[in-house]
Amino acid sequence: MVSKIFKFLKISFYSPLLIPLAMAMATTPLQRKQLIYRDLHKYRTHCRHNGFWKIFLCIVFGEKSYRNVLFYRLKHNAVFIRPFLRPNPTLHIHTPEIGSGLLVVHGDATYVYAKSIGENLYVNQCVTIGVVGNSRPIIGNNANAPADINAAKANAACGYLIEGVI
Repeated sequence: MVSKIFKFLKISFYSPLLIPLAMAMATTPLQRKQLIYRDLHKYRTHCRHNGFWKIFLCIVFGEKSYRNVLFYRLKHNAVFIRPFLRPNPTLHIHTPEIGSGLLVVHGDATYVYAKSIGENLYVNQCVTIGVVGNSRPIIGNNANAPADINAAKANAACGYLIEGVI
């Protein structure tokens, strides 16, 4: 009985968000939805639920950095949910093209300003991927940007394709 009451309270708490989330997802083009699903799959290890909406809500409420990724993917459709969900204010994603599987862990004090990014990028907190002079890096598939990034290595890579661990 207690578990049913708890489940009802959880649904009651999340229900005001379901309509704006459904509106944002319904008006998003299919290609971007597929990117959102692939990103969500990367975050799935942070949630023990089954079913798309349960996982989605668990991650949206539990992972503040995923909200930034979601807002980046939704573009102008994020207007439906932005009043209800605050993104991480210190995570900045300003890259014209990012492949699927973007995973930002924590994301505090993180800046992603690349020319383009391939699939499956892992970014940790306190990482800056950005402009050196007039050049922005191009990051390939399956790249990792850990928190202990070597600045000299990153500066040397600006303007070139980066793959693997940065």
